[in-house]
Formats: sequence, C-alpha cells, structure tokens
Amino acid sequence: MAKPPVNLRKDVSVGLLTTRPLWAPELGVALLETLCRTAPELCPEKYGYFEPLRAIFDPHDIAKAMDAWQGSFLWKRSKPVSAGSVWTSLPSKAQHSQVALGCSSRGTEPGRMSRLLREWALLLTPDLAHLHALADGDIRRAMEAKVAIWGRSQLDSIFITTHTLNKFLPDIYWATVFGPPYVKHFGLDRLLSAPAAVVEQLDTDLVYLQLMADMEDARHDWDAFEQVRQAVKAHLGADAFFDPRLGRSHRYSVPEFRFGLPDRPRN
Repeated sequence: MAKPPVNLRKDVSVGLLTTRPLWAPELGVALLETLCRTAPELCPEKYGYFEPLRAIFDPHDIAKAMDAWQGSFLWKRSKPVSAGSVWTSLPSKAQHSQVALGCSSRGTEPGRMSRLLREWALLLTPDLAHLHALADGDIRRAMEAKVAIWGRSQLDSIFITTHTLNKFLPDIYWATVFGPPYVKHFGLDRLLSAPAAVVEQLDTDLVYLQLMADMEDARHDWDAFEQVRQAVKAHLGADAFFDPRLGRSHRYSVPEFRFGLPDRPRN
C-alpha cells in the first residue's frame, strides 16, 4: 500500500523564529514548562543536544535538563509521537533562533496547540510563528517555496529559515503569529481587520491570526480553506507571500529584521 503524502504520525507543524538568542537556561525552563503545562500529552520523554537522545526527562525537575541546553536542544516522545528542537542564533550571525515541534493531530487537541503557540509567542516575541495541520494540498507550494521537510518520502514538517523570510513569506498557515517586523510592515490595523476566523492582538507588537475554526478544516474542505487563505493574503498584501507563478527569484515585499535582542524571558 502506498504511503499517504503527509506523515500522519507528525502531521502538525509548529515553528517560531525569533531574533532573541536562546542561550539562557531560564528560557529553556520556561519553554519546556509551558509545553508540559499547556499540552502535557506532548511533554518530552527523552532529551539531549545531539542524537541519539538518551537522557530521561523529568517534568518535575525541568532545570535538570538544562545540562543539555547548549545552543541546540532536542526532545522526543513515543506516545503520542512528538519531537521538538531549539536552535539558537550566534551573536555574529544575522539569523533567527528557532523553536520547532512536530506531533500527531490524533494525539493532541487543537485548542491546546493554539494555546501553546500563543504562550510561546508571548515568551519569545517571534518575528513569525505558525501552527498548521499539514494537508495534501500544502505539498506543492511548500516544495516550491523550499520549506518542506521530508522523511521517508512523506511531508514531515514546515521549516522556515531567515534566508526564506529575507526573500518572502512562504505562506499563511492555520494559525500564524506576526511579530514586530510584520506588524510594522503590514500595519496593526490591517492585521487586526484581516478576514480570518480568529484575530487577536497578543501584545503591542504580536498579532495572532487563525484562518478557520478547526485545525482539520484544511483536510476536510481544502477549497474553502484555500479561499480564506488567499483572501487574507490579498488583504495583507499578496506581494509579501510566495507565489509559484512568480517563483523564488521574484522581488517580494519583505520587512527588515533586527537582530541582537536580549537573551531573557519576556515579562
């Protein structure tokens, strides 16, 4: 039997890109505490800073795991399947730090994932963050924008980099958080008036957009989901988003990113 195009064991993709360096252990504790409190079914079982992961994670003593918080930090869980990573930027490089999480939609609740994205966004002030249940219809655009991560011939996750954002926004996802550069670029009023199911100003310079009520809507009715997605892009400014007809070399409208923010949790 042929494999489905999307890996259903890790069909939910979460990603945050922040200009904040993530070296401080207290940031690691805050990130993992938020994960275990908000979505306890995704709390890590094993962790480390390189594969294979062998250290046992104790949710009652998260600080103990900070011995592996060394610029990269990886974790995983077997049931339900989930895997996460943190990669911090170097002071000499104009690159975002990254937080990524992949899990199964069968093993968690969309409401918890949405709450996790919001809380992580308030903690890290990302320039961009997303939460999306991968659908077959996402594959072609993700491949052409070069943000698709493949595992054993299946779409595993969406992975966005600074290099990508310097060229274009690859897409808008079921839930997207726009941070300071995009609030300035699009304008707060325009973001808050977007024709999405949920629009929420998380903070002065953070706006959460959720395209439809349910994270599974893209799979159940791709045409309706894509219609909302394109309407929001048009409202914000379609020239900021990757268009397969124009290709990667087209000059899109992009913001300026400011690097070197302090390495500490946000109050």
